Amino acid sequence: MIGRFVLAAEVETRKVHGDGDLSRYSANLEIPREQKVEVDFLKSIAGHYLINAAHSQDRYAKQQVIIGELVEMLLKYPHELDSFFKKPWDEASDDLAKMRVVIDQVAALTDPGAYALHARLIANR
Repeated sequence: MIGRFVLAAEVETRKVHGDGDLSRYSANLEIPREQKVEVDFLKSIAGHYLINAAHSQDRYAKQQVIIGELVEMLLKYPHELDSFFKKPWDEASDDLAKMRVVIDQVAALTDPGAYALHARLIANR
């Protein structure tokens, strides 16, 4: 299914921009209306049956708590930041800049990574 969507977008993009280079600045991605409608329909099904379903809401509420606690703990224990985020933390000029670093760190985590880091930080409190 993904291949079909990608092929339709490539064909439409080539119709508009030709057979040349389709790199970042030489062309815009063109998506046929039919594929946009189909993808929107599939998203609405996922939204209705998965994302907005009652059984998902408990999980989302728990995830929000974990994210909030991760932010709090990383602000308190910045030595736990991934190495990529330690330099920006050290260079942060104020609390707002430090918060931005922590939020970037949390946003970069996968779900399993967030759960693992949260469990480790809770255990080391």
